[in-house]
Amino acid sequence: MSLGGDILHNDDDCNGAVVLVVDDDPTMRLLMKEVLQQSGFQVMEAENGQLAVDVFNQIIPDIILMDVSMPVKDGFEACKEIRAFPYGRYLPILMVTGLEDMASVNRAYSAGATDFLVKPLNWVILGHRVRYMLRSARTLEKLRESQKSNQALIDGLPDTIVRMAINGTVIDYKVGDDASLGMDKKEVVGNKLEKFLPPSLAKEMNGLVLYVFRTGETTTKEFPIKFKKNKYIYEGRLVKIGDYEVVCILRDITERRNSEERIHYLAYNDSLTTLPNRSFFNEWASNRLSYFRQAGGHLSIFILDLDNFKQINDTLGHHIGDALLKSVSIRLKQAIDIVCDSQHDCGDECEVLLSRFGSDEFAVVFVHPRHEIPVAAIASELHKEFSHSVELLEHEIFITASIGSASFPGDGHDLHTLVKNADTAMHYSKRQGQNHFCRYSSTMNARSMDRLTLENSLRKALSSNELLLHYQPQINFETGRIVGAEALIRWQHPKRGLLSPDGFIPIAEDTGLINSIGEWVLIEACQQMKKWIDAGYDIKRMAVNLSSIQFRQPDFMKNIRRIISKTGLPASYLELELTETSIMRNAERSISLLHEIRDDGLVLSVDDFGTGYSSLSYLKRFPIDALKIDRSFIKDIEHDSDDAAITCAIIAMAHNLNLKVIAEGVETEAQLKLLKEHQCDEGQGFLFGRPQLAEAFENLLSSQLDGGLFGALES
Repeated sequence: MSLGGDILHNDDDCNGAVVLVVDDDPTMRLLMKEVLQQSGFQVMEAENGQLAVDVFNQIIPDIILMDVSMPVKDGFEACKEIRAFPYGRYLPILMVTGLEDMASVNRAYSAGATDFLVKPLNWVILGHRVRYMLRSARTLEKLRESQKSNQALIDGLPDTIVRMAINGTVIDYKVGDDASLGMDKKEVVGNKLEKFLPPSLAKEMNGLVLYVFRTGETTTKEFPIKFKKNKYIYEGRLVKIGDYEVVCILRDITERRNSEERIHYLAYNDSLTTLPNRSFFNEWASNRLSYFRQAGGHLSIFILDLDNFKQINDTLGHHIGDALLKSVSIRLKQAIDIVCDSQHDCGDECEVLLSRFGSDEFAVVFVHPRHEIPVAAIASELHKEFSHSVELLEHEIFITASIGSASFPGDGHDLHTLVKNADTAMHYSKRQGQNHFCRYSSTMNARSMDRLTLENSLRKALSSNELLLHYQPQINFETGRIVGAEALIRWQHPKRGLLSPDGFIPIAEDTGLINSIGEWVLIEACQQMKKWIDAGYDIKRMAVNLSSIQFRQPDFMKNIRRIISKTGLPASYLELELTETSIMRNAERSISLLHEIRDDGLVLSVDDFGTGYSSLSYLKRFPIDALKIDRSFIKDIEHDSDDAAITCAIIAMAHNLNLKVIAEGVETEAQLKLLKEHQCDEGQGFLFGRPQLAEAFENLLSSQLDGGLFGALES
């Protein structure tokens, strides 16, 4: 039977779909079945609503054609019940009703019907209508699945996502995991941006939405948002979706920006003092110089290096050293404030940067577009901040600074040159005795180059056997005999000739070469003394000067013992000379170390006495054997009553402490006479012999074997 004429069988995905026909009229069911089977569908039947529900639960059909009026359970109730099942929610259900029965049509839609068929049915288009409904249903299902996938993807993103129409109306809104904005979805969806964003930000966002619509380009914008008294930084990425929507993916980057700012701060600031570091200094000063080279202007760099900071750090500990550096940074800021307040003509045009270069070195830059920088006045003000002590953790500390400066344009046109020249001036001022200021001059470079050349040569001097010792006799004033020799180093420079210690020992101390040079002196002097003793010469001691740097070495005593053991010299023949400054820098450690030296049998003397601390209270505690009066007091002892009085006082004080007294720099008979009158024990100087090589000194010892070199010195 063919009720619909030629039915087109389309080989699409609807063929074989299961259609449930529900009607209490057997004839109607038969006709529908015949037509639908001819269209390629499988057909199942139910004669009332209840049976339709039962069949649905057994075999879920692809589509249902359901009559409205049926016994047991009508089509409306059956539709509602099927819609209540998970698989029935989106199933296409076509309700069959009369043409004029509009009430039934409305009830059908209310019950959940997808569409309706009007009786009498048009059998020709029935198959097509069912196929269309199935296609629509499956298209909607695919769309729903796609939406589910998209929603799952969106829900899986940690970001806040806003869907917007071209006019700025929010279509949908999902709060991200960070939830820092925390706006209620009801407050956002359906509203325009102006309702919940600041006016300026809403205007900017609307402009970006229009831009994305017109160009189709993905756009990223970073912007701050204040919400509930907190400030957040967001990154918004706007993407065009279809023809009518823009999706904005919002990510809270507040923490990232804060971390970046912290990293930037650490990269450009000193962690201890919080001052800008050298990297910031370089950028800041380079920018000003670049501008001044085009437009003109003035810039001066001051390099400050704390004097003897390492001594404070090593003696009192790094925690005191750190506290001192913080204090210095505060004092320098105060000095800069004073300088700026005093320069009234500078106004707001004057800029200043204080920076810590590292360790105990600071830099200050003053710039002005019109006026020269008053470097001398500024250096003076900076020095004033170091004129008083600072109390740190129950320690009263005095610290000074050596300062050097260089200025643009006179002393250089690039930052590297200016910093180098200011540093050169600073080191020059330090060599003038510390706590000085020097302004750079071109002659300093020549001196610096000369010092560098000398330093390089000194590093090779030991291996090249260019160092040698001279020996100066020490005379007992009562017997006139040589009782000792002081070993004095000299450098036979291949180009500069014979150099005295003043010309290279400071360099050796600055570079750390003093330790290896000092060890060489000790070994050489001990070996020479052992030769003289083995040769039968009557000499009691070999005096060797020690640098304070040697004395502070942790393995000092270990090295002394090793040298004595290596050379075979009895310890009692070696006298170690230390300056007051050396032993007073860390008095408690010095006392302990000096006791070790004495316990090993060595002789100890204080060199250059009277020029340093001259502390009697400490002198009583030091286990020393002799004091050496500095030559500066002996030089004018005949004519200067003060020098004579000081010398007499030193001799008397030393004798009261059972210490021997040795006068240095004795050059005249008159000096000798005065020293003997005040019971000075021994002396050395040009009157008795200049420093000389070992062979010449040995001749003096040989003469002494024949009856005495000087004989008894008359009072």
